[in-house]
Amino acid sequence: MPRAYKSFTQEFKLAAVGRMASGETVIALARELGVLRKCLYAWRDQLRVGGPDALRPHKRGPKPRGDRVGHADDIERGAGSPQTSAPEPEPEPAAVPAAIAPLSEAQRRIAALEQKIGQQTLDLDFFRAALRHFRATRQPSDGSGVPASTRSSEP
Repeated sequence: MPRAYKSFTQEFKLAAVGRMASGETVIALARELGVLRKCLYAWRDQLRVGGPDALRPHKRGPKPRGDRVGHADDIERGAGSPQTSAPEPEPEPAAVPAAIAPLSEAQRRIAALEQKIGQQTLDLDFFRAALRHFRATRQPSDGSGVPASTRSSEP
């Protein structure tokens, strides 16, 4: 049975991603809007990479067949060898929208700080364990009847 797909407008997608960026929970937002969570994440990623134009609805239907140069039909008709054309320049990546750029920079900064906190926590745990070990193996040097921590040099 064919599955029916919903088509959402660019404005709808932008509004949904904006609500995600403002801190709304993705689960609640997906339920409210009637979309899958993975769609919300995909829209967010598309917006980051391609800007608002990347959220335009796609046309459904057959894909274009492209250039037919070098196919068997052309060779049989006497078209000769396939023609080579200059490689097309790659499109430049779209700039990140102004509203998303500070957010992604802040997220990178938060991730770096969280990593630093994690490393410092590991260091603290290591030094606490080393201090406990040191205190446990050290003999007390004062008190009655307790031998000195070092031996006397006199016999």
